[in-house]
Parts: sequence; C-alpha cells; structure tokens
Amino acid sequence: MVLSDKSFRVLVTTWGWSSRYTTDGFIPESVWHKRASPKVRKELEPGLVHRPGHACPRCPVVPEGHVRMHDYLEHQRSADEIEDLKATKQRAGRLGNHQRWHHGHGVIDPGCEFCVPNGSQDRSHVRSQKDRTSDPTSDRKTVAEGSQNDRKTIAETDTDKRSTSSVVTSRKRSNLTARADRGTGAREQAEILAETAHTLPAHRLVEAYAKTCNRRPPRKVLTELAQQVDALLAEDWPPELVTQALDAWGAKGMHPKALPSVAHEVANKTRGTPGSGGYRSATDTAIEDFLKRGNQTPARAAIEGSTT
Repeated sequence: MVLSDKSFRVLVTTWGWSSRYTTDGFIPESVWHKRASPKVRKELEPGLVHRPGHACPRCPVVPEGHVRMHDYLEHQRSADEIEDLKATKQRAGRLGNHQRWHHGHGVIDPGCEFCVPNGSQDRSHVRSQKDRTSDPTSDRKTVAEGSQNDRKTIAETDTDKRSTSSVVTSRKRSNLTARADRGTGAREQAEILAETAHTLPAHRLVEAYAKTCNRRPPRKVLTELAQQVDALLAEDWPPELVTQALDAWGAKGMHPKALPSVAHEVANKTRGTPGSGGYRSATDTAIEDFLKRGNQTPARAAIEGSTT
C-alpha cells in the first residue's frame, strides 16, 4: 500500500500517541478525528485503521467510540512490555547506586535490597532466574493477546477526555499498586541513598554532632555536612579537629559547604584574629615600616641614601 506523505506522518505519530499513553493501539474516535483529516482517514481506513465491526482476523475487537491500529502489537511494544522495561531500568539504576554508595564505601544499609547483613556483595551480582531467562522480545504474541484482553474498560468510555483519562489513570493506579507491593518506591530509595552518600566515619561524626543540638538538623543539612566531613577526612584531617570544626560551624549557623573554611579557621586560630593582639595584617605591617623610616617611602629613602 502506497501512502501519501501526510497519511504516513499521521500513521506514525498516532502509533507514538498510543505508545505514550500505553493503549495498545486503541485510539479514541474523537482523538482520531482530530489528528486525521477526512482525506487521510479515507486513505488509512479500513486497511491500516480498524473501526468497530471490522473483519480483520489478526486484530482484536474494537469497542464503540474507538479505532484500532492494524497489527499494532506486531511492531510496537505492548503496555505490559513498556512497564517491564521501565522496571528493569529502575532496578539497574538502584543496583548502580548500591555499587557506588554502599559497596564502594563499605556501607551496609538495611533498607537496601542488595545489601546483606554480613557485608557480602553476592546479591549485587546475582540475577534471579526470571531475569536470566526472560526476554522482553520473545513470545510477543502471547503478551499481545494478554494485553488485548485488558482493553474491556475502554469500551465503557464515551468521550475523548473520559476515555483518555481512564486509560492513563488506570495505568497510573496499577503502577502505584505495583510499587506498594514491591515495598520501597523510587523516591524513598533516593532518600535512603542520599543518607548513605558518604563514608561510615563521616556519618558517625555528623551523628555525634547532631546529638548535641537542641533539635536534630534537617536530613538535607546532615547529608551535605557529611559530604564535607568526608572530604576533610580524605585529606587526613584528624577526627578530633573535625569535631571542633563542627562545633564552631554550628555556633556560626553557616551553610554546610562553609565547613572547610571554618575548619581552616579552627586549625589556624593560633595565628590570632583581628582585635586579639596576635593578628597583624599586611596593611598594619606596611604602615609600621613607613613610620619607622620617618614617613618616607622606600623610593625616597633610597634616593636620599645614595646622595649621602
């Protein structure tokens, strides 16, 4: 079948619309009329776009108020395959974060699905039997038939807004239910990883400082503070000096990123501070030298010395 450029573009973009909203090729009739002109609809129907009561043996029954893209699941991913792919990518991201922040720093987090009590990382490198054997592209017809049977709720909708929102809302609800069944969601996993994004010694120092506060600082402040402590420990700063710097930082009420500057001030406070008597700025030294020379600049003193 030879299509015009406009019909071809409408066909491809409609496939993309169905993939975005995971409708398995079912398009509300109002959406179809909005996307395709009468001339384009006449060119694509009924060969590539089916209406209710079509005679194609390879495509499922189309409910009233909808059209169906011909052989959609033969060339596109089904809704279930898209969800499985998202779940696989999310798990891979959690595993990468575990390798970086837990395994790489020797941290054991009870809330991490890859950490084990004895510190072994075997679970991080072992995939389940289902992960080894499953192939998202295999037996696509079986997956397609299963997803097509789930389209019964589409037939209950009448308008464009109701049908589209019904498909999207039901999909979102199923995602939330699946996340609840799995236990910890992506946001909670990110918060757990943020809490352990530093070494154990840094965590202990920050926790000891937090216990001295009247009210425990916010989690974000403690996390950023632990990262700064981790950087100081990496430069061989002694824990005792870091503890003093934390106390001084808490008294000043500064941003956690200012901890290195406070640590420098604490470590070098023997040099004195302005007003303590032990501190001498470069300007004070230059003025004192000028007065000792009899209010003469170095250039003038050199000239007078040569003439004498």
